[in-house]
Amino acid sequence: MTPEARQCLEGLMAQAPNELLKPLDVVRAAEPLDSPLHRYFTWDNAVAAEQYRLVQARVLLRSVYVINPGELHTQPTMGYVSLLMDRSQPGGGYRPIATVMASDALREELMYTALQELRGWLRRHQRLERLVTDVAKAANLPLPHVVEAHLVAQGHP
Repeated sequence: MTPEARQCLEGLMAQAPNELLKPLDVVRAAEPLDSPLHRYFTWDNAVAAEQYRLVQARVLLRSVYVINPGELHTQPTMGYVSLLMDRSQPGGGYRPIATVMASDALREELMYTALQELRGWLRRHQRLERLVTDVAKAANLPLPHVVEAHLVAQGHP
């Protein structure tokens, strides 16, 4: 992001009621051709519509939950998952959770994906140590594991 775009966002935040900046306000500020934010958006409506439909498809796929009929006492789980190895392919993709869990290799890839996502979350929030601690407590995770994952996220073995 350019310094000008960052400054523009900071200006919008300063004007936002209750320090709550709404995406619509950012889009409106980006509309003028000379806006520092303009280049970060797709202004061709046909292309933008196609991109938005892909976002909607991803949301739809992530909204599917299933219950294993043989285990009715269990909680619903996601019906489809997106593995990192699939995200690196053109168009990405989702796989049925039953297929992933039935395959040792795919289950291992799902675990790798989950760990990478956790590491990413920890990296994004590393300066908010209290948040990391609070999340660990809320998730009933022993703090040493969170600290260990946090250190791994920072590149420590």
